[in-house]
Amino acid sequence: AEPILKEIFLEGSKETESGEIRASLVADTSCILGECILWEKTAQCVWWTDIDGRALFRMSTETGDIEKINMPKMVGGFCFTTQPNILLLGWEDGFQLYDWVKQEPVGDYSKGPCVNPAGLPSRLNDGRCDPTGDYFVCGAFYGNLPNCKVNVYAVTCNDGGQNKLSHQPILENIQITNSLAFDQDKMFFCDSPTKRIRVFDYQNGQIAQTSMKEIYTWPGVGFPDGSCVDSEGFLWSCIWRQGDGPGKVQRIDPSTGEVVFVVHMPDTTSRCTCCCFGGPELDILFVSTASIESDLVLEPKAGGVYAVKLPFTGKPESHFKL
Repeated sequence: AEPILKEIFLEGSKETESGEIRASLVADTSCILGECILWEKTAQCVWWTDIDGRALFRMSTETGDIEKINMPKMVGGFCFTTQPNILLLGWEDGFQLYDWVKQEPVGDYSKGPCVNPAGLPSRLNDGRCDPTGDYFVCGAFYGNLPNCKVNVYAVTCNDGGQNKLSHQPILENIQITNSLAFDQDKMFFCDSPTKRIRVFDYQNGQIAQTSMKEIYTWPGVGFPDGSCVDSEGFLWSCIWRQGDGPGKVQRIDPSTGEVVFVVHMPDTTSRCTCCCFGGPELDILFVSTASIESDLVLEPKAGGVYAVKLPFTGKPESHFKL
């Protein structure tokens, strides 16, 4: 990975003959369900989870070294916290702090309603820390179970020096939580089977239901998956194309719903799952992908992580306050 990373950092994005901007493969990790990719500024590392593979990955962009941290359960989503080495995890069945260096939980599960009352394969899925650092917003996946509906939750820390967590639902009766991302007082969200990305007014771990606006509908096979917001407030939406051609990440103007820029996969990998901006200047877009349900003869690099240098910059990742 190291020479590729250096090339991306130095040379920037490359256009194909047809004018397409294509990412490059930087981590050939064959994740079953790579997700929730995040940039850690202090260590200049990019992190992601392989949900079905029960592992976290951490790649140094300075050396190209990749560390795989095996986990006892699925990690659907996670965020960094204000304490070194402590992550807030959305396990398959609840929220908990975790010391990734010691590889042990810190404290009890968050208190609140059961996040997957139907049990596996329903589980927590996509999550992101809000801009204030006061809340981690993370929702669930219905596990393809008939008549199963799940929720999106806001997790907070109830002070007192005990690192005690609690959570409450903020959005109910959905199937697949995706596209969770924030821009100041706005929260983006997609219930993936609907193919529609929505935006809500957001404040203090609450959304205003009446403020909901639909900003974009994916017209093709597949659906919008994870996303992030750049420094100009535009949404970068990963498209899970479900085998129907190479995946892509679309930059969407939230005020018009127009797709104004597209990053394409350089190969046949069709299931793009999540993205984040990283690098010293926050101008490298990293994209996680999945190999689940893929024909690996047709998509041999599925489950890898891709990156591209762009003429846009992201915003620093929020850290959950402890």
